Amino acid sequence: LPGTGREQVRGDDIGDEYALNPPSMGVTAYWTPPRISGTNKHLVGGINMDISLKGRVAVVTGASKGLGLAMSRAYADAGGRVALLARGQDALDAAVASIGKVSGQAVGFSCDVTKADAIDSTYAEIEKMFGPVDIVVNNAGSSARGPFVKISDAEWQADFDLKVFATV
Repeated sequence: LPGTGREQVRGDDIGDEYALNPPSMGVTAYWTPPRISGTNKHLVGGINMDISLKGRVAVVTGASKGLGLAMSRAYADAGGRVALLARGQDALDAAVASIGKVSGQAVGFSCDVTKADAIDSTYAEIEKMFGPVDIVVNNAGSSARGPFVKISDAEWQADFDLKVFATV
């Protein structure tokens, strides 16, 4: 690939592989462009694999945007039933709608995972709707910002409540 710093080093039934540094400079990394056709096809270690989560139930916290939304969409694309948890109802509704248009079953639950009673009641609702949960992704998170010495005890506690205690 002239002018890109990438040079084709091989091609086969898996796909074309490109050196990120030309071999003459000592190749340290390779990149294989994904060849994914259809849903449920995912690139794993350079090999396309069919992955099915049909009949599986996934719960994803922090699911209204970013990585949580992307993971929720991937689980739904693979045929899973997905419970999206987030605090913001509007963003949660938009996330569920975006997944429902192209994928499997997705339902949103407004839940503050720092509150044990909210977790318990939401989990009971999910099990009632979908059955036993197979996959849990604890993705909710935010952080207090600022110099270390200026973060208050209350901010530290809020971070621990969200990232540590919400998962146990």
